[in-house]
Amino acid sequence: MANESYNDYLAALNLQATATEDEIRGALIAEQRKWNQRLTAPQIERRQEADRRMKALAEAEKVLLGAEGNAVRLVKQGGGSVHGSAAPISQAYKHHLALLNLSATATEEQIRNALSAKQRQWMEKTNSPSMDLKQEAERNVHALDQAAKVLLGVEGAAFRRAGGGTSQAVDSAAPMVDAETIARAIERVVFARGAKSQEREGTAIRKSVTVFHKGVDYRLDELIHKKFESIKDAKVFTARRGGVKLFEWFLSPVEPAGRPSVRVNTAGSWVNEIVALAAALQAK
Repeated sequence: MANESYNDYLAALNLQATATEDEIRGALIAEQRKWNQRLTAPQIERRQEADRRMKALAEAEKVLLGAEGNAVRLVKQGGGSVHGSAAPISQAYKHHLALLNLSATATEEQIRNALSAKQRQWMEKTNSPSMDLKQEAERNVHALDQAAKVLLGVEGAAFRRAGGGTSQAVDSAAPMVDAETIARAIERVVFARGAKSQEREGTAIRKSVTVFHKGVDYRLDELIHKKFESIKDAKVFTARRGGVKLFEWFLSPVEPAGRPSVRVNTAGSWVNEIVALAAALQAK
């Protein structure tokens, strides 16, 4: 995803380029609430406009809160300078490598080959007759452009020269576990050991449960509306290490066919750790 696309969506929400994830999420929720109420307006023009706005907001949410939006924020936090804070660029670099299924010690040639293969794969789909597939392909092409800037730019080259991948590898070789298994493991662990909180958001209630385990913050957010607005209910399962979002699984009645949306899923040893802990808790 290009920075330009990211910044365009921020501007549409009247947010600064430095907006945090919480600020973005809050702005999206406010806009979605406003336009969702107009989907049942008596005037057909207002209903059609509301429908267009809701679709645009869904697209904005994918860009701003998805894996690549997270990576863009990390790069922005790093200031784009090798001489600034090393941690954010290190995290963004490893994040992009994980998305390409590469280890933290990948060479420049391996990175270029992986990027080229992915770019060919998605470029072929930009001419698809399916609008959904075409838009997905365009988003992925933009995402790969952003990855190339991070991985093959000045910061990426400096990171490789400094041997940045030798101390903390991204465990991309770790066995893959399906997203639902991870989400259910998070749910079991946070309910067994997590700290609970609750707050009101308009007519809804947001319930949150969080737990910290082996360097990773796990969280389950549940948005509960009144019965007549239950279609807006949602669950979000997340895992973070520092400023990097490792996993996000969104479950809502409005998702296609009721299926959950996997927005971020980065492989690593953290997956086995949370699944193992959940299994141990279940066995008790």
